[in-house]
Amino acid sequence: ADGRDPKVVANYLGKTPQARAPPASVTADEPGVARYELKRKFFNKFAKSLPRARKGGPTQVDYELVRIITESTDGADCLFNFCTSVGWGVMHERLKRLEDDLNAVCLWKDDGVSCRPLGLCSIFTRSAERCIALQERDWAEQFCTTQLPEVAKARAEALEDATVTTATAEAAYTSRCITHGHDSAEATPA
Repeated sequence: ADGRDPKVVANYLGKTPQARAPPASVTADEPGVARYELKRKFFNKFAKSLPRARKGGPTQVDYELVRIITESTDGADCLFNFCTSVGWGVMHERLKRLEDDLNAVCLWKDDGVSCRPLGLCSIFTRSAERCIALQERDWAEQFCTTQLPEVAKARAEALEDATVTTATAEAAYTSRCITHGHDSAEATPA
């Protein structure tokens, strides 16, 4: 399907609301905050761990070619600069248009009315995302698996409240059992 056709665009956006660009208020740099700094050691780690015999997206470029690029100092520097620019959220306008064109392909369904969107990602963008993921792995694992301090505190307080409430209920039950002449075995909480 032709991505320039307004009908195709409307059909695609209707099925993939996440495809709309986020508002600038969400993605704009905050004043006084430094740009994201990709560290070279994580790029080098990525370059050493490239998969073999695997395609990396909708272009003819595969991981073997990326490996060849990263084996030369100039090529590695160039790809590192590209990965850094992705982390900064900036990209050359022509490259951005190419990347945007590769991100989604719409195929007409048999009914001739609706489209099937397929999301694709360039090997270069995927490489940058992988470098950033390697660098942020420890932070992300901590963030995604550990409670925030204020959540942990609220949970501890709720557990303490529940413990006190349970102890109060058990004491009231025991007292009632004793008052009504039940033996101690019946007064023992379950």
